[in-house]
Amino acid sequence: MFDGSYLTPKKRIIIPVYGSVDVTQVRDIINLPEFQRTGHIYQLGLNHLIFRGATHTRFVHMVGTLKQCREYTRPLVMKGMISKDDARHIEAAGLLHDVGHGPFSHAVEKVLEAYGSKYKDHKEHTLALLKERFSHTLSRLGFDPSRVVQIVAKKEPLSALISHKTLGADKVSYVRLDQHYVGYPSSALAIGDIPENLLFVEGTIGVDERMHHNVQLIQRAYFDMYTQVYLRKQDCAAVRVLERAVQQSIEDGLSNADDVWKMTDSELLVSLKSNKGRWNRAVDNLFFNRGMHCVAVSLRVRGHESKELKRGKSISILPMKSPSEFFDWYSDPKRVIKAESAVSQMIGASLDDVIITCTGNPYSLALEDVQLFDPYANKLSTLFERYPDHARSLKEQSQFATACRVMVRPEFREKAYDCAQEISDLLHEVVGEYSKNKEE
Repeated sequence: MFDGSYLTPKKRIIIPVYGSVDVTQVRDIINLPEFQRTGHIYQLGLNHLIFRGATHTRFVHMVGTLKQCREYTRPLVMKGMISKDDARHIEAAGLLHDVGHGPFSHAVEKVLEAYGSKYKDHKEHTLALLKERFSHTLSRLGFDPSRVVQIVAKKEPLSALISHKTLGADKVSYVRLDQHYVGYPSSALAIGDIPENLLFVEGTIGVDERMHHNVQLIQRAYFDMYTQVYLRKQDCAAVRVLERAVQQSIEDGLSNADDVWKMTDSELLVSLKSNKGRWNRAVDNLFFNRGMHCVAVSLRVRGHESKELKRGKSISILPMKSPSEFFDWYSDPKRVIKAESAVSQMIGASLDDVIITCTGNPYSLALEDVQLFDPYANKLSTLFERYPDHARSLKEQSQFATACRVMVRPEFREKAYDCAQEISDLLHEVVGEYSKNKEE
């Protein structure tokens, strides 16, 4: 008679790119309501309005990060660079690192912070949830909850295996999955043999120098996704429309910033639709009527004005004098809506007809250098040191996405185009005044 007593039943989740992921040891974590909620939050926020296949969720990304962590930790355990206990905690942290995201992922974070939320961003919300809602289950499963929190908070050397800005499991997972779902081709060569050739010493990630081409491919893929997908101007416009709708509903007392953090995408949309207010027309146009704003004025880093595609359209392209000040000013939606109101008055439009977006902050796009190890000469160097042309090209590419755009309904494009210089002067004036007051 067949004896199956030696078999261990396994629970698995099957996702694109990563295939079967064994979740037997962590299924009690995944089954908690706070984790299940992430299955109703789009990974790419509003990008599905442009890339219709981009309907994957934070749930899928976090399960993918768990699998990516395993691909990293198993070779490192075999090499003696980390312990089995380290590996378990890295995997748990990878699984939970994004559990605090609000509706539509990053889309409304700035608004919630500006309007009194007790959480600055999804990272703070994640840490609060880990301590308040996941700690008991983690302990019961044999994890040290405080250690998981430290890894997620980037306060442990092991954090680099998840959060490194080039090779971290978080970044590799989302780039691989996002490429798949938006329909962009990805190269299997990029990740290739990196897990088997990964080195981790005293909190520093490195690879065998023969992997330099793979690392460069990952960095290129990251920048391609940013310029072609994450910072696509239509997506940034959609985000600003939703951001402003939430902003107005909070101002009118129909939403509370801390309550919004707990919502799923559909719950936020139902809340905005069921409560009548000044944001209804904008929300209807965005989600149900395909009413997108179009670019009328684009401020670009000086010398990079030609990077804005006009294709015969009435788009005025002017220089942006101080990109860092623009992005600092844009961080508060309360400042932005005042400028949008001023521009709408200038061109005789309503507030719904005008939005301002600042995209592609070159400082936030900076990628982390990677240690290269030559096992024959027993020498260390870095990718950017060995390949300075590659580093320069990445810096150049970061400027490609940097822009401050005034976007309007199509019927107001010609009017905004005619007032382009006045609009540019207005924006530079309010940004300059903000920077001056900040210094004082």
